[in-house]
Amino acid sequence: MKSLFLKAADAASCVDRSNTIEESGFQLASAKAAHHRLHRGVWTSVHFGDMRRALSACERLISLKSDSEELRDYSVILYHCGFYPQSLQYLKLYQNAKRPSAKRKSPSKLSILEEDAVEKLMIRLDLISMEEGWSKPSHFRNFLGDNSEPW
Repeated sequence: MKSLFLKAADAASCVDRSNTIEESGFQLASAKAAHHRLHRGVWTSVHFGDMRRALSACERLISLKSDSEELRDYSVILYHCGFYPQSLQYLKLYQNAKRPSAKRKSPSKLSILEEDAVEKLMIRLDLISMEEGWSKPSHFRNFLGDNSEPW
């Protein structure tokens, strides 16, 4: 079973699909439809795709300083919101925070996949910074500031 981080990294195309079990057609269609709605700014439900709530939840977990993986998760959410410099900053904070505890336990298959996704996300963010100079695409400019939710 994939972790939530791997699902988010997969949506950002940072996961190698050759080693994972393919999802059903229904799951792929649902993910594609949700991705399309988010890029158009359509808010169809509170439960799925609410980036403001996801950011807020991660910020609260980070403030509790419970686990360094919260930094990684926050980074991938920032990536999906188009905040690339901040995403890279939190990804680097995650890598610095996990180094002391990395040797304590043997890595599982899931943690190996997650670390691979972190490396690919880091590479992608570096490439974005070189290509665009951190400029955001126009459809992300008002993404978090638009209060068009139906509730």
